[in-house]
Amino acid sequence: MIIRKLFKFENAHIVRECSTLRCSRNLHGHSYKVEVLLESNYLDNGQMVYDFGLTKLYIKRCWIALTTPSHYGAKMIRGI
Repeated sequence: MIIRKLFKFENAHIVRECSTLRCSRNLHGHSYKVEVLLESNYLDNGQMVYDFGLTKLYIKRCWIALTTPSHYGAKMIRGI
C-alpha cells in the first residue's frame, strides 16, 4: 500500500546584503511544496501505514532546521 501527503510552505525574508535599497528593505517570498510517499506491505495496530500527525511533525522539524541558523537547525533534525 502506498499513501502520500502534500505539504505546502510559505517563507519570506529580507535580503540584507543586496545591491539596491528596495531589495534590502522589502520582503521577498518563496512558496514550496513537498510530497511525501510512504509504502508498506503491513499495517500497524491502528490499521495505518503511518500516522500523518507524526509525518507532519517531522516535516515541520526538518523545515525549521533548514530555515534557521545551523547550530539550532542541527538540534531539530537530531530530535527527530
